[in-house]
Amino acid sequence: MSSRQSEQQLAAILQSAVSLYPVADDTSTLQTRSVNITPPAPLRPYEPIAMDGVIAAWESGRNIHLRGRAESEPGATVTLSFNGESWHSTVNKWGYWNASMPPSVLNGLADGDYSLTLTITDKAGNSTDTQVGFGVYVDKTIKPTLTVDPISGDNAVNVAEGIYGVEVHGSVTHMPANSHITVILAGQKYIGGVNDKGEWTAAIPSQDLQALQDGVYSLKVSATDPNGKTTAYQQDVTLITHVSSLPHISFDKVTADNVINKEESQNDLTFSGDLSVVVPGQQLLLCSGDAVYHAQIGSDGHWQVTIPSSDVANFISLGEIRVYAQDGAGNSTDAMLELNVVTKLPDIYYEINIGGDTTLNQQEAQHDLSFYLEGVKELTLNGKNYTPVNGMVTISADDLQALPDGEVSPLATRWDEYGNHDTQIIENLFNVATHQVPTVTLNQPSGDSAAAVPHSDARATESHYNASDSSYTLADHLQQHQVQSLA
Repeated sequence: MSSRQSEQQLAAILQSAVSLYPVADDTSTLQTRSVNITPPAPLRPYEPIAMDGVIAAWESGRNIHLRGRAESEPGATVTLSFNGESWHSTVNKWGYWNASMPPSVLNGLADGDYSLTLTITDKAGNSTDTQVGFGVYVDKTIKPTLTVDPISGDNAVNVAEGIYGVEVHGSVTHMPANSHITVILAGQKYIGGVNDKGEWTAAIPSQDLQALQDGVYSLKVSATDPNGKTTAYQQDVTLITHVSSLPHISFDKVTADNVINKEESQNDLTFSGDLSVVVPGQQLLLCSGDAVYHAQIGSDGHWQVTIPSSDVANFISLGEIRVYAQDGAGNSTDAMLELNVVTKLPDIYYEINIGGDTTLNQQEAQHDLSFYLEGVKELTLNGKNYTPVNGMVTISADDLQALPDGEVSPLATRWDEYGNHDTQIIENLFNVATHQVPTVTLNQPSGDSAAAVPHSDARATESHYNASDSSYTLADHLQQHQVQSLA
């Protein structure tokens, strides 16, 4: 009986218990009688049903029994109620009680978890209910099923996750609430509890993880139902929980001189190096901008990856590469490789001055010509090679006089210590005018007029005279520092 029913019952008792007694002075006196309305304490059985709270097949033919003590309620009634039926017993004078129901109440019940109501009703009619849960697992044909969730989400435990230990979760069927699941890792046993939803959890402490060497282990989970039916599950789990397992990334030379030149930037380019530690599930990523390449890792930790020629220029354009080492547990380390990239030769620069201009005449060709030239290792001019010395190129007078008139555009050969090289034409370095001697043409004077040729220097010129249909050469007749008159 519930506490609410007890209160209603008490109200009826109080109403009927009031009586009036007449007295000499015709007054009335109201007399009452006290009634106990305090409900009894809930019953607490000494042990669960069937001693473990589960009725197995081999127990299904016995009475379902509960016992306990209610020392303050001798004579009270104890009632077992289940599935629409009730069974009664009485608390004896020492306060002990026993209550049971027949095994027939289990007929037709599916295996699972149930609860019965245990009620104590005192002599005043006050009552208190207690719910007692128990499991019924009597079908021997049913075997438990077991699932295990991925540990840490990916069946791998990394350094950060291992600091606080890990929990193993899953679900199970045909197992009563509060039963146990067994988890074994590296020979160590852990017990997980099953809740009323069939979910279970087992904890592996951090100190146990730290005691294990990093690697791949087999995790075994098993469940045994009340009838002795067992199911087992096994899966691999990767443990990399030690900081010492995080590798140091080293790099080999990218090229023989560790400088990438133009030719090397136009061909396949291989990056390589070593990892100080090799652990399960390891991979190495080389990243530059949006480009990502996966390196191959050998059992000795040596790694390498080849960038195809079509991608090299873009891959090295930032001048650095970020490298990430990741393992099977999600640990990650990284390193930066700074690249030495020299793909361009310096610009050609020169300074040349030939008598205030860049034209070489016959008089200037009588002397060696020197000029400043930068960015060129060798200059080829008129079939001859010239090597700058401290930036200066000198062309001898003989070589100058051998040059044909016109623009001089020598071939410049360039190279550097990194293997870059090319040839370029230096267009119109200077002009040569040493073979075209200017002429002077005199028209025949009219009348008796006379043309006078002033004092002149006949060293670099040759003059011609033209009169009517005849031409006279004067160079042989003019002497230095002489003036002649023609009529």
